[in-house]
Amino acid sequence: MQDATDRPTMARIAAVGSASEANIICAILAGEGIEAFIPGQTASGMLPHLSNALNPDGIEVHVPFAQLDRAKEILESAHRPPPGTPHPAAPAPSLTGETYARKALATAGYSWLLVPFLLLAGYYAIRALRAPAIDDPVSMAKRRRYLFWAVVIALPNILLWMILLWRLLGPTVTVILPDGTPIEEAPL
Repeated sequence: MQDATDRPTMARIAAVGSASEANIICAILAGEGIEAFIPGQTASGMLPHLSNALNPDGIEVHVPFAQLDRAKEILESAHRPPPGTPHPAAPAPSLTGETYARKALATAGYSWLLVPFLLLAGYYAIRALRAPAIDDPVSMAKRRRYLFWAVVIALPNILLWMILLWRLLGPTVTVILPDGTPIEEAPL
């Protein structure tokens, strides 16, 4: 979009990671009377899973060049917290050993369905054991209790799956009956 003086009529004000964010910026600007435009909005909207491939620099939001400074001010004030608002909380702490132990117990409970749950239960148990110790004795006791029951539940399931796999994939013995017909059996 060029006018007679070869000066662009639209200017990029933002590049964001998703079409939703771009639409929110457009709505904020439209509420203040500034016309905002998302080039390629149709493609990003119809193929959201390809939005990063279609727009590697992010989904751009454009405004009229004459209103660029005002639009920047509006977006800056929209991102600024109101006066007296405390700073945002620190990021959520990473998962604790108790959480990993609880996950180990839950996945061990489902391990009779699928073998990968046994692997996942083992992964969570290792993460629970390697998590830093906490001064809280109640949390440490819960962690030990969850891990104990995860092992109690997982061990019979491991044995069950091993027997099942041995029966399915193990060696077979061919027995020849007196009448000469062979029968294959899996020894156990």
